[in-house]
Amino acid sequence: MAPPPPQSHRSPSPSQPSGKSEVSDLKSQLRQLAGSRAPGADDSKRDLFKKVISNMTIGIDVSSLFGEMVMCSATSDIVLKKMCYLYVGNYAKGNPDLALLTINFLQRDCKDEDPMIRGLALRSLCSLRVANLVEYLVGPLGSGLKDNNSYVRMVAVIGVLKLYHISTSTCIDADFPATLKHLLLNDPDTQVVANCLSALQEIWTLESSTSEEAARERETLLSKPVVYYLLNRVLIIVAVICLPKEKGGLGIRDIKNFNLTLLGKWRWNLFHHQGELWARVLDSKYGGWRNLDEDRRGSNESFWWQDLRSMFQPLQEGNWFQNEISWKVGFGARVRFWEDWWKDVGVLLMLKHPRLYLISCQQEQFVQQMGRFSDAGWEWSFQWRRSLFDAEIDVADRFLGDTEGISIHPDRQDKWVWKGDSSGNYSVGSAYKLLLGDSMDENQDGVFNELWNLKIPSKASFLLGD
Repeated sequence: MAPPPPQSHRSPSPSQPSGKSEVSDLKSQLRQLAGSRAPGADDSKRDLFKKVISNMTIGIDVSSLFGEMVMCSATSDIVLKKMCYLYVGNYAKGNPDLALLTINFLQRDCKDEDPMIRGLALRSLCSLRVANLVEYLVGPLGSGLKDNNSYVRMVAVIGVLKLYHISTSTCIDADFPATLKHLLLNDPDTQVVANCLSALQEIWTLESSTSEEAARERETLLSKPVVYYLLNRVLIIVAVICLPKEKGGLGIRDIKNFNLTLLGKWRWNLFHHQGELWARVLDSKYGGWRNLDEDRRGSNESFWWQDLRSMFQPLQEGNWFQNEISWKVGFGARVRFWEDWWKDVGVLLMLKHPRLYLISCQQEQFVQQMGRFSDAGWEWSFQWRRSLFDAEIDVADRFLGDTEGISIHPDRQDKWVWKGDSSGNYSVGSAYKLLLGDSMDENQDGVFNELWNLKIPSKASFLLGD
């Protein structure tokens, strides 16, 4: 008869206590480190906490370490706090007596200077779900809903829903639904608003079966005015996140304004590259850059050309593109004397001198057609439909004053100069900054700058776009 095979003996993992003695060793080590501020103490605590959490997750009872774990959590180290909250939540649910021991230290952490610790402590406190501890939740939840940090408010809103399921009467008596309604309509953070909407919908749906007031509140929550109000707030938030980071936004490009700047690049290139093949094709089909300023529309215009035209009409002072370009007149072969913004007088000549424009025989003519070169240089040659009246003499004098000092160069081409860039050339970046100028000035309080600098958990940070 063959002898039985030898049995393999597995040595216990050094991180797993094989008996009560090793749990006692962990307990003594934790007790020695409790309250210690020596250099490296937090690192030692982390190693011990990792061992405790590891053994807890594989089913080994380490509940006897409860007191020592709580004492060692008196630190500002976020990692230690998280592991302690995980440990406390695991054992407090099944042991109300142990849960009672955690109340003081969790309530203390709910008042910590660090908003992430406040949020984590409040979440752990609400996760205990012990009926005889609900009286200790009302105070921290009320403070959390009024906290100046959005992450803490977001956690507090979910905590109110948890309190409702633990003790409905306590939640209603504390008037938490009314507080959530106020946050829903006024809180600047989208996640807080979303959590309020979800929590109120669940609370009022459950309450509507026994309360007519709750049923009315639920109907109001889903009504068009509330939905439109929230949509308008979303549009405001979108405008804010499109601000540059130095102005408190996320630096996300505003699609509408960015599209405008790209269309502006097309118009710039149409003017400055008329000799190229693509520009000649567009000129032949649609009339080129000059057609963009006119009201005439062709039946065969593409959607792109219609968009390009609509971005720059009507030609008026509110035209952002026109306001940022100035003409550098060469020979004047491309500049209309009356109808173009070529003269730096603040307004079109046709609008500044409307009476003279009406009697002019040279409407829609270019600068080079308004005069001629002589031995003395350039001379204007204005032509009128009739002789000027005495009352128009002063107007004519002012008009001649506006045309004095203009140099016409027969060897130069007419150019546009972009005032938004030091190089004088149009760029999408400079145009985009120009279009965002008004929005950037509206956010001067620095609230959003503070928001990005807050220490919050990675999940909440992702939601905020950090």
